[in-house]
Amino acid sequence: MQAFFRLSVPSCRLALRARFAALVCLAALVAGQAHAWSLDDVAGLAQQSAQAPFQSARHAVPAELAKLDYDGYRDIRFNPDRALWRADQLPYEANFFHVGPHGDSVRIHEITPEGVKLLPYDPANFNFGKNKVTPQRWGDLGHGGLRAFSHLNSAAYKDELIVFLGASYF
Repeated sequence: MQAFFRLSVPSCRLALRARFAALVCLAALVAGQAHAWSLDDVAGLAQQSAQAPFQSARHAVPAELAKLDYDGYRDIRFNPDRALWRADQLPYEANFFHVGPHGDSVRIHEITPEGVKLLPYDPANFNFGKNKVTPQRWGDLGHGGLRAFSHLNSAAYKDELIVFLGASYF
């Protein structure tokens, strides 16, 4: 078991770095007017990140969130009406996964013509289902991951394009 753990930590680091690079690429593709960013910029950021020591984004999870069982977490769903870029009627849109029980999170930024901006955690983006929780008191937890959609098979429906949610899903 210990050998597995030692082998999985570097792969998690690589997965985190790959997620970072992919998110930057996705943001650069969607921000059509953000001409200051190029693929070379993204490659440079990925290379710089790969050479830096790993920094975990793990943090303490609020007690009422930590108490949820598997079904409780499954009952937390992103509100599709709050999808990123939906109101702009772009060919892509994105939604977020809620932070899970272990506190692993990512900070997601959007590249726009005005610059790079943080997309903070907002409990209003989520439907907490039957869970009796008070997310307004939790602060900025970050996000558990990101899911992007686009018209892959039909102009009437946006299919899941790519998902970043932990090393096992990626």
